[in-house]
Amino acid sequence: MWLARELVNAKKNSLIAACIQVAMIATFFLTARSLENQVHTAHITTVLGDKISLNCSANHLSEEITMIKWSRSTGTTSENILSYGSQGKLHRFLEDDRLTISSSDGTVLQIQPVNLMDEGNYTCEISALEGVFRDHFFLVIIVPPVVMVNVTILPNGLKKLKCIASKGKPAATIAWKENIVGNFTDILTDNDNGTVTVESQLITAINFTEEDQICFIKHPAFNEIQNHTISIGMNTAKTRLISQKLIYTLISCASAIALGMVVVMICIIKKRNAVPAIITENTQMINLPLPHSGRRKQLRMVKDPIYQNTSHMKRYQHSG
Repeated sequence: MWLARELVNAKKNSLIAACIQVAMIATFFLTARSLENQVHTAHITTVLGDKISLNCSANHLSEEITMIKWSRSTGTTSENILSYGSQGKLHRFLEDDRLTISSSDGTVLQIQPVNLMDEGNYTCEISALEGVFRDHFFLVIIVPPVVMVNVTILPNGLKKLKCIASKGKPAATIAWKENIVGNFTDILTDNDNGTVTVESQLITAINFTEEDQICFIKHPAFNEIQNHTISIGMNTAKTRLISQKLIYTLISCASAIALGMVVVMICIIKKRNAVPAIITENTQMINLPLPHSGRRKQLRMVKDPIYQNTSHMKRYQHSG
């Protein structure tokens, strides 16, 4: 009886010991997997056009590493980038000079300059004497937007102010100066390359004494919030009115000059087409008494409308 009881207790103790061992082994693997995910997973963010370096952080000496292979997955495409052997042998899978090894042991992958196509998951696979280790990176590319501002006068007597952050990634955030009276509208447009264009419109009444408006643009690519001033005060209105008056004045002057030239041309044409005067010779017989004689002398005079001087008169005398 006593022996049977001892056997039961021994079995219980061995079963308890086995359970403890299983629990310890499971805890070890779960902890190792958790630590591996925490240590070897990294999210890296960089700006379009910058240089980025991905560093394998495996704690192994260089002489213990036999080979390192880099690969990536961008969207639906998975591809090997390059491999680096312990003897310094480099093999390229991609013909892209922007992707290079920047360390003597091949643990650092450098991309310069980065573009939008580089965004995705990267894997560094290290083959060492202890086994195979992997580091995972998720590379995020941000694109600074191009900022533009303008103002338009609407036919109904209002002003439309636009603040545009074009082709940014992610989408920019636009805000206006506080205490502005008007209607706000934000329009987001997705571009084919993955960027977003944000256009914020403010429609407000024309007020020549109103201060210039300011829009604020926030984006991860900017070190601080940018502010852009839109001039809608009296200077803008005066400039536009002066420009209109100048245009009207130039048009009036050009019309007057053209009309004057037409009048001059008409006068010249009329003068050239005028009929020349016809010179006729009018002959008249005049009987004049001669002194101391009973005879009369006939004087023939030729009158020329051009020559009115009497010295050009021709006299012909005939005896009676």
